[in-house]
Order: sequence, then C-alpha cells, then structure tokens
Amino acid sequence: MEMRKYKFLASCLNHYCCDGSDEYDGMINCPNTCWEAGKVARDKLQKKIATYQEGVTVRRLKVEEAKLAIAKDEAELTKFKNEEKILKGLVQQLRGIFLFFPVNSIIVVMLPLHDFVQYVS
Repeated sequence: MEMRKYKFLASCLNHYCCDGSDEYDGMINCPNTCWEAGKVARDKLQKKIATYQEGVTVRRLKVEEAKLAIAKDEAELTKFKNEEKILKGLVQQLRGIFLFFPVNSIIVVMLPLHDFVQYVS
C-alpha cells in the first residue's frame, strides 16, 4: 500500500516534467515531457537574453552619445569663457576711457573696425 501512494505522489509531483525515470519498477508509464518543458524554459531564457543584449547595446550607444554631447558642451563652454575674457578686457578698456570724461557728457567712442573684429572673434 505504501508503494502505490509513493508512485501516485511521484507521478503527480512531476507533472511539469515526467519521463518515468524516477519510477523504480517502470509500472507507471508517462510520456517524456522533459524535453518540451525544457524547450519552453530555454526559449523564454533566450528571449530574455536577447532583450538584455539589446538593452546593453542601446545603453552603450546612449553612453557614447552622452560622451559626445559632454565633449561638445565642454568645448562650447571653453569658447564662451574665452569670449567672456575678451569682453571683460574690452569693458575694462572702455571704463578706462570713460573715466576721463564727466558723467553728464555725451560721448561717442569709435573703435577702428579691425580692433572691434579682433575683440569679437
């Protein structure tokens, strides 16, 4: 009686994958479903791996794009800092010129074009 209980339980517990290999006397006949159950699991795993690999590829591309954007922004920042230095120098020169004139005077300062272009570019 104990053996029959065991055989019944074994056949019920292995409903996901049954090949009869755990039955000692071969009295229970069940089709080999292990390969199919494994195939389903392998297919799911392959899809998951493909998704992760695609994600890794996308992430690498985004990291490279970010690096390029950072380099571009840093170059632009350097350019703006250089322009700021030039403009601050121009402001200092103009302040020096205006110190010699009274505050209520109207003054027109004309810079030669080549000096202006040098400061702007």
